Amino acid sequence: MKKNMLLKIFAAAGLVFASSSFAAPPLPVNPGLVDALRPAAPRTEELSISALEDRLRETKAIPPLQKLALKSEIDDFLGRLREAHATGPREVAEMREPYEKLLVKIRGLLKKDPQLARDIAASRETIWAVLADRTQFASAY
Repeated sequence: MKKNMLLKIFAAAGLVFASSSFAAPPLPVNPGLVDALRPAAPRTEELSISALEDRLRETKAIPPLQKLALKSEIDDFLGRLREAHATGPREVAEMREPYEKLLVKIRGLLKKDPQLARDIAASRETIWAVLADRTQFASAY
């Protein structure tokens, strides 16, 4: 009885909605607000070879002794790639697998620097294009 009485009072005041409940109609969806509520995708940046070297040198995610070992491994890879360029394009193409393995190893070391790991992943093809091109490789190394 009280509910009916309240409905009559609110109806007289123009406060009753079409349904018998007192819930307000849903607000329209604001697409900008919905996008703002979603977590932003992590930014990625394509790195040049020199930027990659600098970022690897500066990162705190890899201890100094591991950085030295990694530098030696990278230098060894670049030496083998230099020999492959002197031999021919087929040998350069065969260096793609060791390149990918080296990047996987580097990204594995970067657990404490996920941004650098993402940037390396985003730069993988760009860096390989420079390394595989004899002229660009010669000017970079």
